[in-house]
Amino acid sequence: MISSTTALSPTTGPGQTAYGTVKAALMSYGTKMAATLGPEGIRVNTVIPGVILFDGSPMDQMRAVMPDMIDRIAAGSYLGRVGDPQEVANTVAFLGSPRASYITGTSLRVDGGIVKSVDFS
Repeated sequence: MISSTTALSPTTGPGQTAYGTVKAALMSYGTKMAATLGPEGIRVNTVIPGVILFDGSPMDQMRAVMPDMIDRIAAGSYLGRVGDPQEVANTVAFLGSPRASYITGTSLRVDGGIVKSVDFS
């Protein structure tokens, strides 16, 4: 099983208490499900995408009204860019493959380091 939540789960800002709590609960749920289902050979992990840009995405819509916003967000990432949907898909494919057969109960960030480099306060 592979679930997905948001990179902002543990670091939401003021006024986002409920949102952050629910998203963080999804990560905890994945860990608990891994413990429950592990004896049956079922692995459970969570993928945590960061800022991913694709046509029609919230970031794409933001870019339409604030063209420089994506560049500013990208500059806050350790890699200096936003993500691509294929990067998230590659991560999910890896976690679902036999190559990840010993990975369970974890939350894996696919965020270019943005959460650690942006101050959300």
